[in-house]
Amino acid sequence: MKRAHIIPMTGGDELDALTRWRHVYHWKPGTRKAIKRGYSRRQRAMERGQLMRGGELAGA
Repeated sequence: MKRAHIIPMTGGDELDALTRWRHVYHWKPGTRKAIKRGYSRRQRAMERGQLMRGGELAGA
């Protein structure tokens, strides 16, 4: 099963690069990868923050 986008996408470039619209647009080499990397970094940072907050509550 495919995993849904967990965090909201910011801007039209992410929406175009990470959905089925990626087949419609022509991307220069490396552009989609940079967009995907930014989205993944933001997603990991959000998950890391949730773990930290959850760990503080469990430790108290």
